[in-house]
Amino acid sequence: MAFWGGLFVLCYALTLFVLTDGWFLLAMPGIIGMAVLGSFASTALLDARPPVTGPWPTDTGEPLAPVAELRSALLKRYPVLLAVVAALVAAVVLVQSDYLIPLAPFAMMTLVFGSYTCLGRLVALRRCGRVLEAYPLVLQERVQVLNRASGGRGHILRLGRGDEKSPKLLGRQVGRSQPNWTGNLSQGAWFAGDQLFGGVLLVPGSGGVVWAAPNDGPALLTERQAAAPERRDRAKRAGIGGGGQ
Repeated sequence: MAFWGGLFVLCYALTLFVLTDGWFLLAMPGIIGMAVLGSFASTALLDARPPVTGPWPTDTGEPLAPVAELRSALLKRYPVLLAVVAALVAAVVLVQSDYLIPLAPFAMMTLVFGSYTCLGRLVALRRCGRVLEAYPLVLQERVQVLNRASGGRGHILRLGRGDEKSPKLLGRQVGRSQPNWTGNLSQGAWFAGDQLFGGVLLVPGSGGVVWAAPNDGPALLTERQAAAPERRDRAKRAGIGGGGQ
């Protein structure tokens, strides 16, 4: 927290160089920094959660409970984000002080990035809900975390043990940003979907929802095309893995 506070003060101070005549260029790093900090602030506001007092939604036995909880939390946190942005804008407009100018890029990126993130998460949760409605949950006692995907796009996972290994899946957490979410997979997870086409993982003890898509899709295209029509139709209805191919 001290690091972020210090970075905010530094960027704020640099942005104030916009008020000078000869040092204007020094304000550019500050403006960019305030915008970046605004994007981080929006994520922090959307991820904020009250302490869990009961069982995690992933441990209730209701397949759609984790998705519903994450959606409800987003819809509650987004108005808080809007209120914070409104307060910042009101401060700039009403006080009419040049020294509050750095709040403008901060508020703008908090709103833009926060709205984009919230909408993207709601769409992703809807996709997960379709899968959970189409497939029953099956306990996977072992979930291997092979490595982190290139570009930080998620983690490469493999379900099962022994000879019953699935294709590699690209797992991405849905609905929130939770550091080290893969650590909770050591005790297994609930899987809804078709390992050939992809699906959704519910991570016990964390409330986590993970979208799992085939990581080696082109190599499995022939196998998917050769799957039974009923299997492909079900995957298509669930919106996973190009089930209509």
